[in-house]
Amino acid sequence: MSGKRQNNQLVLAFDQEYRGEASNGLTEGTETLAAKRGTESPAIGETWMEEICERENCMGRPRSSKVILFHKPYGVVTQFTGGPGERSLADYINIRGVYAAGRLDKDSEGLLLLTDDGGLQHRLSHPKFEKSKTYWVQVEGIPTDAALAELRHGVQIQEYRTKPAEVRLIEDPNAPPRDSPIRYRKEIPTSWLEMMITEGKNRQVRRMTAAVGFPTLRLIRVAIGGLRIDGLSPGEWRMLTQAEVVKLQVSARS
Repeated sequence: MSGKRQNNQLVLAFDQEYRGEASNGLTEGTETLAAKRGTESPAIGETWMEEICERENCMGRPRSSKVILFHKPYGVVTQFTGGPGERSLADYINIRGVYAAGRLDKDSEGLLLLTDDGGLQHRLSHPKFEKSKTYWVQVEGIPTDAALAELRHGVQIQEYRTKPAEVRLIEDPNAPPRDSPIRYRKEIPTSWLEMMITEGKNRQVRRMTAAVGFPTLRLIRVAIGGLRIDGLSPGEWRMLTQAEVVKLQVSARS
């Protein structure tokens, strides 16, 4: 068997298994197949995912991807199955074969992309591609110029320093009411920040604002790259047009 043909079969096998078995996300699919092949998952998984993303060339056929833009409400887990009493994606989205590209914590709100394209999902969610994400952040107190400067230049979080971020104070954005109201302290005012980061560390925005002394009360992701949740209420979603998908695919590869 030629090397190219064998490689194509591995890519197809990964793609089929990922769609059929990895209901809990990209990592599960990569590690499952890697274990069956007797290889280490990170390196071989990334290689296969890169090739899936380029399947027009390696598989010799075009790929038409589905991409959903969802306004995730507060309290919803970014999986299609949740624990007892938890709301999940299945409560809002009835399209089969799509999976979340990246994560958005249960207690965070806003833009979540879902797709049936494993390569695109990988590029949107993997930290090495540094896709910009913009958030509206309600914090306790009014950040000082020094705190804003620290957020912009990078914050030390345990043994890690965040990369520079774009941060500015904004007026109340008039965000939709939240299912579970924010707990305010009457004696302490609140304010809103708009933050754009290119990383995806666990609870990064919350940890950044806490590190400079202004805890996050509410977190809403409003954009990923050039895609925004404008016009969608919490719980609503729309399918991207083919033109939007192509633009997203091009930007994801840059």
